[in-house]
Formats: sequence, C-alpha cells, structure tokens
Amino acid sequence: MTREKLQIEVDECQEKMSFLEENFQRSKIECKHLMKENEKKKILLNLIDFKLKNLIGKNSNNIEHNLNELEKQWKNIHLKINLLEEKLIERDNGTLQLTQKLEEQVLNLKHDLDQRHQTFLTQ
Repeated sequence: MTREKLQIEVDECQEKMSFLEENFQRSKIECKHLMKENEKKKILLNLIDFKLKNLIGKNSNNIEHNLNELEKQWKNIHLKINLLEEKLIERDNGTLQLTQKLEEQVLNLKHDLDQRHQTFLTQ
C-alpha cells in the first residue's frame, strides 16, 4: 500500500474513532440523565409507598377503633337488656304477688260475705 492509502485509512479510522467517542460521550451523558430520572422515580415511588402504607395503617387503626367502639356499645346494650329482663322478672313477680294477695282478699271477702249472709239468714 502506498503512503496515501495508509493515510486515508488512518484518517477514516480517526473519524470513526472520533464518531465513536462522541457517541460514547452522548451515551454516557444520557445514561447519567436516565440514572437521575430513575432515582427521582424511585424516590417518588418510595414516597407513594410510604403514604399508602400510612393511609392503610390509619384506615386499619380507624377500622379497629370502630370495631372496638361497636363491641363496647354491643356490651352496653347487652347489659341494658339483662337489666331490663331482671326488672321485668321483678315486676312480673310483684304482679304475681299482688294478684295472689288480691285473690286472697277476694276469697276473704267472699268468705266474710258468706258468713254474714249465713248470719243474716239465721237471724
């Protein structure tokens, strides 16, 4: 090969190398840019994840609190029902005793009237 041909090949190789170097530098810059974008997105995802976990945790706590409140209310209602049942039983017992006393008084009055009637008839 002649010197000119070698020089042309060297020049072409240098151009290719220069072109490859430029592409490499552009790729390097683009890679750094993409890494920064990726980091921003990762931070954003972590923030969203944190907020979701926080929100779910709060909702979970609220639900648990509401369930505890409902359970307390249910227990109070159950206690009131038991107290009302006891009062109703006491009232029924009182009514029964009163009815028995009234029946006894009616029987006594009837007996007394029967005696008076007998006394009246015998006089």
